[in-house]
Amino acid sequence: MLHQRGYIFIGMSGSGKTTLGRLIAREIGYEFLDSDKLIEKKFNYLNLYKIVDQYQEDLTKFLELEKKVLNEIEFKKTVLATGGSACYSEDVIREKKAIVIYLHISWDLLKERIGDFSERGVILLRKDLKSEYMHRKKIYQRLANLKINCDRKPISSLKKEILTKLPLMKNHDFFK
Repeated sequence: MLHQRGYIFIGMSGSGKTTLGRLIAREIGYEFLDSDKLIEKKFNYLNLYKIVDQYQEDLTKFLELEKKVLNEIEFKKTVLATGGSACYSEDVIREKKAIVIYLHISWDLLKERIGDFSERGVILLRKDLKSEYMHRKKIYQRLANLKINCDRKPISSLKKEILTKLPLMKNHDFFK
């Protein structure tokens, strides 16, 4: 049996949250949302990296905006792909009482996948991307009900792995 509220995909930029989230939602018949796209919609569909650029002087203002967008989402049979920095809205994610799926990728694969992150809208609260990665990894692990290692696995096998594990998640009380 599937979780009636839904599923939240978390992880670093480039981990596959949007791709897998969309596939899983389609497969189980749930609504799919992407929090980055919801933010872009608030800015007349301006690219996320351009929006983040506007907040470079005070990135906490962007995090407040992201938190507000996350807060507005009503979870009922919903699959949400979050932006990588959504983990800084830990309280809001927990309040949704959805199953949180952490898509983990190694540092080496992250560097390979995102390349020039200046056009990805990556929020850096630490001195560099590696420090940010190490810091967020701890938060993602703390938030996750399910961790999926995505390194060097094809999307089709990741989709199958997640779909196999989703019904098993119902018997756990993660929300005390």
